[in-house]
Amino acid sequence: MVYATTDKEKNPMVLGLKPLPTKSGQDSLEALINLLGEISESTGNKELGDQLIVKLKNTRSDRAATEKKFNELLQEYREGILKKLTDDFENMSKKQIDNVIKMNNFFCGLHLLVSKFS
Repeated sequence: MVYATTDKEKNPMVLGLKPLPTKSGQDSLEALINLLGEISESTGNKELGDQLIVKLKNTRSDRAATEKKFNELLQEYREGILKKLTDDFENMSKKQIDNVIKMNNFFCGLHLLVSKFS
């Protein structure tokens, strides 16, 4: 699994490449959490991984069930971190909370095109 992001200027960065024991959404999430833990450890900032998770607002993947499950698990994990790191989370309105925790999942349609025209 390759984990990539962009900075504020939209420059691409690869966070890491991790082998996965299976393609399950849970294994993918654990690999991401471990990778972010390694980044946090190497920088000496124990909360950096959590801070990066909080910044995630969008994912992109194919339409496989395992990818959809990963997105669901990531959103749940991220919501738990947001509750911990966001000031006054418990005092926010339902609309504010929904806005903060919302993630967008974009799915690639290339597999559909390739199989249709092959």
